[in-house]
Amino acid sequence: MQFTSWMRMAGLVLLAAGCCKNTSEQTPQPVPDPPVGRIDSPIVNTVDTPVPPSPPPPTPAGTMTDPNRPGRGLDGLPAIIPPPNSTVPTIAEWDAAPWEITVSRSTPLGCETKMVREWLRVSCRDENTDGGKVLGLSIEQKGGVQAYVYERKGVASLVVQVVKGKKHVTRFRWTDRTQRLVVDWTSLGPRPTIAFTD
Repeated sequence: MQFTSWMRMAGLVLLAAGCCKNTSEQTPQPVPDPPVGRIDSPIVNTVDTPVPPSPPPPTPAGTMTDPNRPGRGLDGLPAIIPPPNSTVPTIAEWDAAPWEITVSRSTPLGCETKMVREWLRVSCRDENTDGGKVLGLSIEQKGGVQAYVYERKGVASLVVQVVKGKKHVTRFRWTDRTQRLVVDWTSLGPRPTIAFTD
């Protein structure tokens, strides 16, 4: 290639470069690269946005909680009855339990009914509403759960675990009647049935 050919090509290149020259007085700004993140890194929100409150703990289907007794169902039982793995409550824990649970026929029989975790305590004292004096109690069907009885003159008390899939029966005696306390959760429904029966 000759020198003149080289010069013509160089002139064409310079001419082409001159036609596309930026004629504005602004300096072109570089375009930033898009941000690069790691796939395994968490996304962090740097904007101050309110964090929504955490939802309340789930309750079993069909269980309504009592707005006046936090953590309790409308029947007075704990909203969620835990599985049977805790120790027997102490006297102080029973005394600190502020509410009784609903047990059919317990009030006319003069019985106090409380529940702490999965443990139920039924204590019948002195006389029932008809004047019958409490004599004692005996377990008729233990049902594969832990159960403890206490009796002395004027007091008959049962402490028993309430366990899903199990049924427990204890017979309470007064001078004028006998009643069976049935703790039945064999239906596997959301709540056990706890009641005095004939």
